[in-house]
Amino acid sequence: MIRSPCVSRCALNPDKICVGCGRTIAEIANWSGYAKEKKLEVIDIAAARKSQGIAQSDVTSAITRQAWQDASL
Repeated sequence: MIRSPCVSRCALNPDKICVGCGRTIAEIANWSGYAKEKKLEVIDIAAARKSQGIAQSDVTSAITRQAWQDASL
């Protein structure tokens, strides 16, 4: 089982990338349905986003974890 890369710092930047884990909102929403290989791919891509600073942003307009959990995706 591949664990979620969530670090409980859930907020989306204006590009809809989580500033905590580096995943897109689609990757977060679809995580439980992904096969092992896809999860490993997403982890690598998210780590690359974070290392390149893509997941960083001014989060004054960020969507909180609760908001995206409540949204129908």
